[in-house]
Amino acid sequence: MGLIATGVHALVYGILGWYMEPMLANLIAFLIAFFFSYSGHFFWTFRIQTQGEKIHKAFNYQFRFLVVALSGLLLNSFAVWVVTGVLQVDYLFAVVPMIFVVPLLTFVLARLWVFR
Repeated sequence: MGLIATGVHALVYGILGWYMEPMLANLIAFLIAFFFSYSGHFFWTFRIQTQGEKIHKAFNYQFRFLVVALSGLLLNSFAVWVVTGVLQVDYLFAVVPMIFVVPLLTFVLARLWVFR
């Protein structure tokens, strides 16, 4: 699911960034990618992880998933700010950490904390 969400995020950001402020494009791209990621995890991962367990356990997985996803949004926003605000280069340079750095960090967090 992470690869799909990463691809959706980068694609939507790349397109919307052409028409609007890159930070807003990043937020909208995150929301769309989060929908894909959450839907996939809801139908597969959460269902497997919470098989036969209490509803509060399912909520714990989903809450931790949201925290990790929001940390990814913050990291991507930081990358967009550095690229467009500090370095003042084309907004598309933010796609590099968006594809290679942030997904790796959120994958590790999800593996160690969300889906343990």
